[in-house]
Amino acid sequence: MSDKKNALQMIVKYKETELLRHPVMEKLVRVKWKTHARFHILNYFFLNLIYVLLWTAIAIASSAIKDPFLFKKENTVVLLLSTLTFILTIASAIEQFILARNIKKSESRWKEGQIASLRQDIRYCHPQWPQEREVIEMQINRYTSMLSDYYKNFWIYLDWTILIAVLIWDVSRIVFGVMGKMKGLEDTVKISLTVVIFLVWIRFLKACRTFQVPGQFIAILGQVIVATGKFAFLFFIFYVPFFIAFWVMFGGDQNGDKIASKFDAALGDAFRKLNDVIYTVWTLTVLVGFPMSALQYIDKTLIMSYVTLYYLVMSIVTLNLFIAFLSNVFSRVYKDAEKYALLEQATTILLSETFLSTKKKREVFRHMQDKCFPLTEQIQFRETVNVDLKSPENTLQKVKNKMQVVADLVHEKKLSEQTFQYSATIREIHHNMKMIEDTVKNFGLSIAKIQKFGVEIKKIKKILERPRAAASAATSRRGSFKGARPRT
Repeated sequence: MSDKKNALQMIVKYKETELLRHPVMEKLVRVKWKTHARFHILNYFFLNLIYVLLWTAIAIASSAIKDPFLFKKENTVVLLLSTLTFILTIASAIEQFILARNIKKSESRWKEGQIASLRQDIRYCHPQWPQEREVIEMQINRYTSMLSDYYKNFWIYLDWTILIAVLIWDVSRIVFGVMGKMKGLEDTVKISLTVVIFLVWIRFLKACRTFQVPGQFIAILGQVIVATGKFAFLFFIFYVPFFIAFWVMFGGDQNGDKIASKFDAALGDAFRKLNDVIYTVWTLTVLVGFPMSALQYIDKTLIMSYVTLYYLVMSIVTLNLFIAFLSNVFSRVYKDAEKYALLEQATTILLSETFLSTKKKREVFRHMQDKCFPLTEQIQFRETVNVDLKSPENTLQKVKNKMQVVADLVHEKKLSEQTFQYSATIREIHHNMKMIEDTVKNFGLSIAKIQKFGVEIKKIKKILERPRAAASAATSRRGSFKGARPRT
């Protein structure tokens, strides 16, 4: 197999969206989609849809049945659905192993080829210019330490996270079914089920990203998540000092007892532990459920100062900055959403090619060589030439212009009879063009003959009209002398 990457692979590797929008690359993506990628991607889409629906059915059924994870006859439906999801999960794990192996093999062959080519170039480095050798050695080190593309894909990590979560759920469910009802184990089963449901629905976006319309929104969503992660760092830089200040001044058992004695035990428990204080201060960010009156009982002036400062920094400045930041990201990414969607589609197509058999790869290569080298396109002329009988020269010129468009297109494509795949088609084009030329010439001669014949008709008409005019003049003269007396 080849140790080189083609143009589409290099564009996807370095995420060159501008090059991917080139008409040739867009056409290549469409051809690959129609020839072999469409079947694999649609199959993957429907399998993921079934997988998501099975997990959703398990969650709904487990909530409607008492002790749904025990091995009992009443739980047959849940156990059957769980078995199906387990089979699909194993199939997904096998697919991930095959994908990782194929990508790493391809990356290894490509790196070895690049390093071998660079080491061969070292032999031609001149001793007087050691910078050449240093640059080549730097490139060799870069290829040696380059991380595989398999680890640069976010969806890969999501797939493995789902596999781990499903494994935890299956193990805890089996242990729960064998050992019987246990409080801690039952909570683990339910929590892991909710995590799996959340993750599998997010992973369903992976199956939708190949299609153009949802792919654009998925690309926007990915950029927004990245921007939110960057903003979260700034947010917690300010948030951590605030909740620590609230913990120092209003947290602990002593302050909790004061609040519980005056108001409610639940309000007192909200400030006994650090994690409760973190959540309570977070409710102040969204302006929901903050116990302002309870804290005023401890120190009214201090809590009013803290809350005012927190509103100013966190709720006004920081959140509005976040909104402006998201608006900027959305407006910037929305213009290029189609490019990112096309990049996702090309990435998925290249990943699907790793699962093709050797026979299928040969069929695809043969199709690309026979049908796309060069790529044939149908030439459609939707415009028609309207014949103007009053001005035949204009009609003749329009026909010549249309014929010249065909001739220029043939010359631009560099088509000739030596192109063995399309020699018959080229001969037919030249024959049709010759017929058009003859038709145009005959049309021009016919128009000239008609015009000449019209001139002759006008001359004959004039000649015929002369005797008639003379006869009418003679008749008028005879009438004028009819009553006159003859001279003597």
